Amino acid sequence: MKPAKRGGKGAGARADFLEGLLDSTRLVVYLKDAEGRYLYVNRRYELLACVPREALLGKRDHDFFPPEVADLFRLQDREVAARRTSAEFEETFPLPGGVHSFITEKFPLFDEKGEVHATRGFCTEITSQKNRADESLAEERERLAVTVRSITSGIVATDANGCVILLNPAAEALTGKSQAGAEGCPVDEILQAADAASEGAFGRLVREALAPAGAPVADRDVVIVSARGAKRTVVPSAAAVRDRRGNITGAVLCLRDVTEQRQTDEELFKIRSLESLGFLAGGIAHDFNNLLTGIIGNLELLGEEIGASGPAREMLKDAERICGKATTLSRQLLTFADGGTPVRKTFALGPLLKDTAHLILHGSTVKSLVTAPGNLWPIDGDEAQFTQLLGNLLINAREAMPGGGTVWIRAENHPLAEPMLHLPAGRYVRLTIRDDGPGIAAAILSRVFNPYFSSKARGSGLGLAIVYSVVRRHGGHVWAESTEGKGAVFTVLLPASGKPVPKRPAAGRAGLKKGKGRVLVMDDEAVVADIARKILRRAGYAVSVEREGAAAVAAYRKAFEAGRRFDAVILDMTVPDGMGGSEAAAEILALDPKASMILSSGYSKDELSDFVAAAGRLSFLEKPYTVQQLTRMVSAAIRRRS
Repeated sequence: MKPAKRGGKGAGARADFLEGLLDSTRLVVYLKDAEGRYLYVNRRYELLACVPREALLGKRDHDFFPPEVADLFRLQDREVAARRTSAEFEETFPLPGGVHSFITEKFPLFDEKGEVHATRGFCTEITSQKNRADESLAEERERLAVTVRSITSGIVATDANGCVILLNPAAEALTGKSQAGAEGCPVDEILQAADAASEGAFGRLVREALAPAGAPVADRDVVIVSARGAKRTVVPSAAAVRDRRGNITGAVLCLRDVTEQRQTDEELFKIRSLESLGFLAGGIAHDFNNLLTGIIGNLELLGEEIGASGPAREMLKDAERICGKATTLSRQLLTFADGGTPVRKTFALGPLLKDTAHLILHGSTVKSLVTAPGNLWPIDGDEAQFTQLLGNLLINAREAMPGGGTVWIRAENHPLAEPMLHLPAGRYVRLTIRDDGPGIAAAILSRVFNPYFSSKARGSGLGLAIVYSVVRRHGGHVWAESTEGKGAVFTVLLPASGKPVPKRPAAGRAGLKKGKGRVLVMDDEAVVADIARKILRRAGYAVSVEREGAAAVAAYRKAFEAGRRFDAVILDMTVPDGMGGSEAAAEILALDPKASMILSSGYSKDELSDFVAAAGRLSFLEKPYTVQQLTRMVSAAIRRRS
């Protein structure tokens, strides 16, 4: 009773006020003794615990909290007592009314001797704030997951030990393994390099990223092989993942798929190589064809003089055969040249496959099996260049099997639903030529179409380069596939024609074709102009010769105005120091729309000649030409004129 009197009514009122204040606050307030027994709890504690405070007083945390929660609280109390200062904790634990989160400040109370005899706590509830933060974090994680899933590059995340914890769909496609199957595995176990030189590259990048410096690292192109055997070219890069304190907790590996880009780069390299070669080859072939025109023409005229038999005739035939081989070589060079534009017409590929296979493989130990359906779409192209293309592929297959074997040749219709590399979607004819030879080594497979590259001791390196050039000029694509020991497969995609195959004209009788009429010849090469004049005069024509386009136009105008116009005109397309044949033809047609002309060149037709030919007043004669080709074309031109 005495202590109450010392405090008087004022002290009791203050105590009631403080207790009322503590009961009205939303703070959770409690007091424990040194043994962890509750000496005081406020109303908020009582409400959250759903236990009357009378039942709480004198009890410990282990009496009504789960063991793991009670152990945590007891550990915190001891920490505060040992440190003899206040401490702040963030806590989340279950209560009867649900899971709640708090920021708790605990501080020690000391007795007269300075010993800690109690612990007092104030808890600020942050359940709603934390829930909102958790929801925001969950939303952020979901946004991040959606972003990672949508990235087209392969993303591989690892822990601090370099073991996989995440694969996005692009990485699953590259590796051929699922997220669940890859989780916990070392990076190099999931990401397999296709060649020994790159083995372990991915693990090395991750280890460098996980190093204390943790700087981003990148590597050169690496060919990765999936669990299903598919190969893709990727550019890998790695960077460290850090927590809020800056500690490295893992690494992220990015795999940028550059397969199509590298294929396109290779295609551009091949195209540029062929274009560079074309500058040289075009000039050589043009001059060579002019010389061959003179040689072949004179040989054939000499044959007319010699007669049909005798030793001289045999020597003449040998010379003509040699000229034929020289003509083939010249046309191979022209395949690379800018002037080697295909002389296009619509034709069926099937018969050409069978004829060429018979020609190339006849007499060898290699047999062919040709498959071409009757409804195979026709193609628009230069039949001579395609014969050359097929011949080179078949020669390549034949030489790959010196001991004999089989070449499978298959042509089929191939609708392309989506663009592929430089090919637009559309109708294509797919040609595959497969042999059962030793195959092509992986190290040189990407180089087989390069000019002058050959794996054969006596190879020229032009055969497959010509194949590539012909296909490119016809708007198609060609590629090679091979597994060593299992042969090689060459695949060609060619745009299909929308036109039917025209009927072939009946073959005429060989030899010089006689005729009558006035012919104007323009050619800057004296040897070509002279042999053309000799041949045409021998055939019965009156011939005038000019060496340049402007002079030919002037000669035609003079004859036209005098009423003695020429029945046919032969114009050389390429005149380095004057007007060329295409321009001269346009001027002559402007003067006389009924003029009948022949453009001639060691190159193929250009765009202007195609335009003029559309009017039906012009034909094309490729050098070197024979007596038969020249005289028959002049005869046809005169018939067209009349």
